Amino acid sequence: MNKLAVWMTRLYPKGWRARYGDELDALLADTGADARVVTDLFRGGIRMQFKTWSFLKLAIALGLGGLLLGAGVAQLLPSIYISRATLQIAATRIDENMPATSLRNGLNARILQMETQLLSRTELSRIITNPRLDLYATERKVKPLEDVIEDMKAAIHVDFIALPGALGERALAVDIGFTYPDRFLARQTVQALTDRFMEISMTPYSADARSEGVLQVVETPSLPQSPISPNRLVIVFMGFLAGIVMAFLWRATRKTGFIRQPLAIAAVTLVITLLTAGLSYLIPNQFRSNAAVQIAGRTHEDMRAMREQVLSRTVLAAVVNDPRLLLYRDELKTMPLEDVIEQMKKHLQIDLLRTPDAILFTVGFDGPDRYKDQMVVNAILDKLDWANAQMPPITPRPQPNVLQSVIEVLDQPNLPTSPIKPNRYVIAAIGGIIGIVLAALIAIIRRRWKPEPDFPVNAIPE
Repeated sequence: MNKLAVWMTRLYPKGWRARYGDELDALLADTGADARVVTDLFRGGIRMQFKTWSFLKLAIALGLGGLLLGAGVAQLLPSIYISRATLQIAATRIDENMPATSLRNGLNARILQMETQLLSRTELSRIITNPRLDLYATERKVKPLEDVIEDMKAAIHVDFIALPGALGERALAVDIGFTYPDRFLARQTVQALTDRFMEISMTPYSADARSEGVLQVVETPSLPQSPISPNRLVIVFMGFLAGIVMAFLWRATRKTGFIRQPLAIAAVTLVITLLTAGLSYLIPNQFRSNAAVQIAGRTHEDMRAMREQVLSRTVLAAVVNDPRLLLYRDELKTMPLEDVIEQMKKHLQIDLLRTPDAILFTVGFDGPDRYKDQMVVNAILDKLDWANAQMPPITPRPQPNVLQSVIEVLDQPNLPTSPIKPNRYVIAAIGGIIGIVLAALIAIIRRRWKPEPDFPVNAIPE
């Protein structure tokens, strides 16, 4: 420890060492040095250096320190790679009388349908659990499969691009990408997505009829990832503002006491902000699950009638009493079923959305249990399917036009050579900038210190 303590004395300015270095060395030789003494010497040396260094010296030292720290942190972050493949999609006319506009519209609808099927939970769970891939093995040990599927959805990028050529305007192409820490698995996953996309495209598709009268799920019920309420950031911010207002009012009404201290306003504001943040976590979370379905061939009046039928008391009572869901158990003990149904209507949203090609049902349900919310939306979709079966059948169109999509792979899944994130140069640069800013703050604060005499006799570190 003595050698380390002697080395720590080198942190002190040269002038100080010339005057007091021999005395300090003698004191260390007589008394010895332990970890506490070494720590005190280090702290005193750094403090004295900061008092004597110029701003330029501080900026260089702290800037380099921040740069090295940022580079070290950047090296600890895992690399993320992205693999991509590009598919060109064209349509062949089985019916030669199909107009070009119908062909183009039908192909657009077909691509959206294929993308929805490709990103469905069934398809993604099959890819994740594929023994050759075994994706997200660590995450699957601590998270349910539904959450892992949502993570994979966020990592998949399906982008539509236009190429010169077909359909009299531009040919359609799809760029499929996947980000993952393992670049080899990223390429294999994109290959699996591409193969499955091509398999889906081989199924004949009716451009005009589109299975009229059959409920088609456009967006499967989502498993909520984060709550929609309460907004804790807003609550904490409101608590912060309330703390400032209360502190100023208190200071304006009381002329003596703690509130007159310089830091009183900050202290009161901090206490109220922390209290508000703690209370916000006592408010139960509310999650929302969403889904979208369409029924081709149905009129807007038919869809409205189906919506009213699903929102009837009889249907909602059946959902509330479903033993698989166990909805509103506490409320049913103290409220009649009619009131519980009215409460459920406030949490359930069934809206009609008109698009250029079809009319969609959008279904959403809010509740404190995200898994149960998803199950409720699935139950409502079943009721919509039942209501659709009760409606008069749609007269089938004669000789529907059928599309057969053809996919050509323009760019095979590539093996990534360099990660797309983290950007380690940017992280290191940010560390350097933070160091320089810290040096500027130290220089500004140091100006407020009173100048000390040039190393007084009693300036021996503690």
